[in-house]
Amino acid sequence: MVVGVVCAVIVIILSRMWLRRGRKIRAIKSAEKLVRDNENAKLRAAKKAAKSHPVSTNDAGSPTSSGSPTDTPEA
Repeated sequence: MVVGVVCAVIVIILSRMWLRRGRKIRAIKSAEKLVRDNENAKLRAAKKAAKSHPVSTNDAGSPTSSGSPTDTPEA
C-alpha cells in the first residue's frame, strides 16, 4: 500500500511539472509570435511608405549639380 501511495504522489508531481512546462512553452511561443507579428507589421508599413513616397533618381542625360572628375574646369 505504501508503494502505491508513493507511486501516486510521483505521478501527481510529474504530471504537474509536465503541465507547468507546457504552459511556459505556450507563453514563450506566444511572445515570439507577438514579436514576429510586430516586425512584419513594421516591414509592411515601411514598404507602404516607400511605395507612396518614391525616391527620385537623376536621368543619365540630365546634368547633375556635382561635377564629375572628367569635367573640364571653367575659366
